[in-house]
Amino acid sequence: MKKTAVVVVHGVGDPLPGDAMESLVQGLSAWGWREVASRRIEHVPEPATSATLSPLVQTFPVSSTAIRQEATGNELHLREVYWGDLSRVRGSVVALLLALFDLIFGLRHFVGAAADDATRQTQGNGRLVRLGVALTRGCCEFALSVVRGPMVAFNLLAAITCLFYVMARPLHTTSAQDALLASVAGAIVLAWAAWLLHRHASHLQWSPQTGRSLGIAGIAGLVLALWAVWWLPPFSIQAVVERITSAMSVGAAMMGTAAVLAMLMCLGTLCLHQRFQLQSALQRAMTVMLFCTTFSIGLFTFFVILGWLALIELLKDGFGNSYRAHALADRIDCGIHLFPMVALTFIVVGVCYLVIHWTNRSHMRHRYIVSPLVISVFLAMTCVTGVIFVFMINILESVGGCQLPVPEAMDRPIDQWVVRIVSWLEAGKALFIGAGVALPALLVANRAHLLSALDLVLDVLAHFRVDETDPAPRAVRRQWERTLARFRLVVEQTLRDTGAERLIVVSHSQGTTISLQGLGMLVVQDDPWQPAVKRPNLELGLITMGCPLDHLYRHYFPARYALRADADARADWWHNIHRADDFIGTDVQGLGNGYPVNTSVGPRGHTDYWRDAEVLVHIVGRLDGAAPPPKPADPQSGGPLSSTPLPSGSVT
Repeated sequence: MKKTAVVVVHGVGDPLPGDAMESLVQGLSAWGWREVASRRIEHVPEPATSATLSPLVQTFPVSSTAIRQEATGNELHLREVYWGDLSRVRGSVVALLLALFDLIFGLRHFVGAAADDATRQTQGNGRLVRLGVALTRGCCEFALSVVRGPMVAFNLLAAITCLFYVMARPLHTTSAQDALLASVAGAIVLAWAAWLLHRHASHLQWSPQTGRSLGIAGIAGLVLALWAVWWLPPFSIQAVVERITSAMSVGAAMMGTAAVLAMLMCLGTLCLHQRFQLQSALQRAMTVMLFCTTFSIGLFTFFVILGWLALIELLKDGFGNSYRAHALADRIDCGIHLFPMVALTFIVVGVCYLVIHWTNRSHMRHRYIVSPLVISVFLAMTCVTGVIFVFMINILESVGGCQLPVPEAMDRPIDQWVVRIVSWLEAGKALFIGAGVALPALLVANRAHLLSALDLVLDVLAHFRVDETDPAPRAVRRQWERTLARFRLVVEQTLRDTGAERLIVVSHSQGTTISLQGLGMLVVQDDPWQPAVKRPNLELGLITMGCPLDHLYRHYFPARYALRADADARADWWHNIHRADDFIGTDVQGLGNGYPVNTSVGPRGHTDYWRDAEVLVHIVGRLDGAAPPPKPADPQSGGPLSSTPLPSGSVT
């Protein structure tokens, strides 16, 4: 047998170094493979790329070992490509909050990728189609820009000012001075936060737009507050509160109206696309754009309302003797009427997902992550929520205080309709708010499971994330560049150190995309060119498990990915293994002539391929270079193998 090296590439959800290689070694032990070298982890300096952000030396762990098959004496040299630390979420509560922040505002990278893909697809289409794509793209980008910058700045300035307003009570005798002092302090704090974000935006890989918006809001608030102090006559607290809340209401109504119009235009564009039955590939890209936009806005609204609920309790409990704190809390409480509608939106979307999931499961069909039904429901309910929000502000402002008017006393039918809906939501507000307030406690108590789920999403997000602080004309996908550079470095070192004549890359999930592009077999638009690893006198084999290339990436972004057809870039063989119920990885439509070889195994989801006996039958056959051997007798056929190695001679 040729001297063989195996490079293991883990997928999403394998955040610790050596986990994937350990699982593969345990699985192969059932076929008589035993470790013959001490396992070690070497810390290798990362290769220099355009993604290098710091002059400090950075390293990543490379696990390695060697195993031998007792019956034949064949030996394998294994090394693992580890990339989980590039997007892994730490286990602290602060890390959890940062991960949620990253999820909410990182969804824009999916929108950008889908928009670019849709634009490429429509280059040869008519004006109407191109106009629809441009309209949808503009609406999504505008809605995300409003949420990511101005709305964050608006809510932060209001929250900081509210806190300073109550804290400033002992410093002055007049309430108007307290309000103006709180406005000045809040604006200064926000401007300082904007400076910090601007300075560290590149390191944090956050968009500089948020920092600019915070700076504009802080400076504008400071100028207005100083102008009120020096040039305006003394105000009563009632006049100050009325002017501030009136300006806040007008600003919120304008932003809410803009967001509602954007969502309505997105919904109308989606209906037009469905009505005219455009090509399905274009509809998929449009679905991603609309779903990620509305999901980001929905999550943002949900957590902002939770934050204001927490602030209300802080104002009431921390300053129990201040009547102004209670008055301010009551004023904030006016906007909490919206919370039941947001919670109801997520409940309806969750029910839709469960129905789709169980329907597909019962029929053993692949289910796509983003469903047109879900996006339609989400868009419709988001628009309804926004309409209620905008009209509710107008109604409450016209009436004064937080008392809803009697519907019969309203002149406009739309006002009566909104008041009736808000009154209906008011009846169940306590239940929704109680569940919403309990949600952060549940998230913190179960943050280990939540962090695992966020790891999965953020690992995929790293594939699309671009660094918007890059001065180049086109932003760089720094995390993905670092991932590919690690893969190429491990492959080159493995071939050099072992002198292998045969290289087999075994990868799972997101690791399959890394392997395909790192080997030079996959071309991704706007990515740096990846030269082929294939070289003379080297047998190159590729085993992919749960590969998302067709079911996820090429399904939603068909113009972005292409397999290289030239023989010099192709592996000598490619074996793709997938499960019947894997909602991420399926078969891959390759280059024809049985390339790749697609094999379907039993329905056990997307995880734990490494120790699945039915999967290992095919892996062992490829490692031996012969027909797959019979299944082992001891492990349960078709299920994950035990982590305990079997004794010698127990398998054939």
